[in-house]
Amino acid sequence: MKTERVGIEGRPRVLVLSSFFPPAYLAGGPIRSLEALITQSNTPERFWVMTSNSDLARPGILEVPTDQWIVKGGFHVWYQRHGHVRSLVKALIAEGRLRPDIIYVNSLWGMRYAALYLVLRRVRLTDSVLLLAPRGQLNEPALAIKPFKKKVSLAAMRVFGLLREVVMHVSSDEEAASVRSVLGDQVRIIVSPNVMLVKGADLSSLPLPTKVLRLIYIGRISEIKGVHTLLQALCRIQTTSKVELDIYGDAIDAGYLTMCEGIARGTGPRVKVEFHGPVMHDEVSSLFLQADLFVLPTASENFGHVVGEALANGCPVAVPDTTPWTSAVEKGGGWVLPDREPSTVSATVERAAKLSVEQRYQRKKAAAMAYREHLRHTPEGGLDRMMSGLAPVSPSLSKHLHE
Repeated sequence: MKTERVGIEGRPRVLVLSSFFPPAYLAGGPIRSLEALITQSNTPERFWVMTSNSDLARPGILEVPTDQWIVKGGFHVWYQRHGHVRSLVKALIAEGRLRPDIIYVNSLWGMRYAALYLVLRRVRLTDSVLLLAPRGQLNEPALAIKPFKKKVSLAAMRVFGLLREVVMHVSSDEEAASVRSVLGDQVRIIVSPNVMLVKGADLSSLPLPTKVLRLIYIGRISEIKGVHTLLQALCRIQTTSKVELDIYGDAIDAGYLTMCEGIARGTGPRVKVEFHGPVMHDEVSSLFLQADLFVLPTASENFGHVVGEALANGCPVAVPDTTPWTSAVEKGGGWVLPDREPSTVSATVERAAKLSVEQRYQRKKAAAMAYREHLRHTPEGGLDRMMSGLAPVSPSLSKHLHE
């Protein structure tokens, strides 16, 4: 298959590099944001996604065609086989033949996808415009995880000038400030908010809550998400109502999961906690529909895709002011937590437990309506809209980017 001229004539070809891509789902929001940005493009034919046949911490598990371009949703995807040298070579050849005008990298870290092209760009082996999305990886709480390794990597990037002439895509002004605090004021940044493909539940489909307060957590079981804080909070609550918490997600750190399971065993007799493991993405909507409150005491969320999914499916959210969803959470029957302390989370759960069934139902309706309002104010265009900001960076692309 000739890839050199495939696409829309006169339009820039875009190579998208991501370690994970749907049907992968354990990698969470970043790949959902990427999928939405491409799908909402007016010309998806010019996007070529190079990824792996893996999911987060689960190499080679995806049942997908490998080592070839396939058409998916109007754009092209190549799934490289994990750990196969010959497959890697084929992928690199395919990327070279594509001759992209723009390379979009969906992560700052990773030798195969980020570091390789940062080096190629620096030594002038590619003249493609390089657009890099750190996906919140330069936010302070994210940098606090394995800090030594990240400090060394960032120092090497500065010494060798790997980020010179690279354009950073961030999803909010807050993330832009984090990027500048780490990389300096000279870094080139495009601020373009993420989008979602979730349309939202019909208000008539929202189930009536029961007398049991049904809490839910969906996401990675990790320290930065505050799962241990949620469980510590449930050990403190003093409510006469029955409370159930269902936890769905995978844990990269087995020790952290063991700790959380130990905390859960210390909850009182009126609190029930169940760990269900990871859940397929197409099951998430139904889980949120049945829940009364999604509790997420996270330290940092670049976008918080899962918060949007909760609201879309009529599930109010309790989360700190660490996501772009604060206004929607407040309008959507939830609580913006002033801090991440177990006592704060505990007090919030107790307030939710005191609500009547009808009051909880009205809050579910408010959540769904808040998401609808969010969609009305979300700009369309996906990556097309974002790339329009590249014209000043690469004048040669200017005439194509605005067609």
